[in-house]
Amino acid sequence: MSITPTGQTARTRLAQTAAQAAPAWDTYTRARHTLDTLWDQLLTAKTEQFMAQALRLLDHHATLRAAATEWDAHARDLRDREQLARRATSTGPVPTLATVARVDTTAWIYQVSGPDRDRPTGAPVERIITTQRERLRELSALTGLPGLAPRP
Repeated sequence: MSITPTGQTARTRLAQTAAQAAPAWDTYTRARHTLDTLWDQLLTAKTEQFMAQALRLLDHHATLRAAATEWDAHARDLRDREQLARRATSTGPVPTLATVARVDTTAWIYQVSGPDRDRPTGAPVERIITTQRERLRELSALTGLPGLAPRP
């Protein structure tokens, strides 16, 4: 395999970018898991606990949005650095994030096409949050509990 100095630099930068992105992925996955847990707890909450659980869920939306936004910035950088590393390699195996990173990247969402390309986690998170808020507004309308009607 022949790697030009430029190719080696591109691989090194890709590996460094992955190392810098790892904490953001961990933060995002914890926040996403917490959202799922809070939603499940809301669906099974006893009547006297329901409002508090709904508020915990709504408060967590901001945390998840921030984590997704941070990850998406890293994802764009990873995608761009991976493309640079591929272009800089003249022969031999094409470098990918998985082959140069010193961390487990198997679950990372960073290569997305279509309208979510620049927001691989942020766009789906917004759809989930919108759906949850719509469900709470419906419940508020049915029960007459105004505190359940989150602002869009």
